[in-house]
Amino acid sequence: MTTQEALDYFIRRKAQLGISDKIQQAETLAISALEKQIPKKPILKEYGFFGPYPFCPCDNALINTRNDSWHKEKFCPNCGHALKRSENND
Repeated sequence: MTTQEALDYFIRRKAQLGISDKIQQAETLAISALEKQIPKKPILKEYGFFGPYPFCPCDNALINTRNDSWHKEKFCPNCGHALKRSENND
């Protein structure tokens, strides 16, 4: 089962009637954790005098820019969301 399939399962299951509040809370937490594992491409925005700089697509946090090494970052340093790295570093 892929991460996306597991996410889809929990979203469908959470919508069912008759599930207790504690189970719904646990499933909401599972959905949040699974969503963070699906990589998203950073958003490039102008920042300061130089740019563009990469920002997390989920919480808008600035991603590491030391020596233009942000292309090597696998996760947002702030929220932990998986980042999709491009092969040509754009």
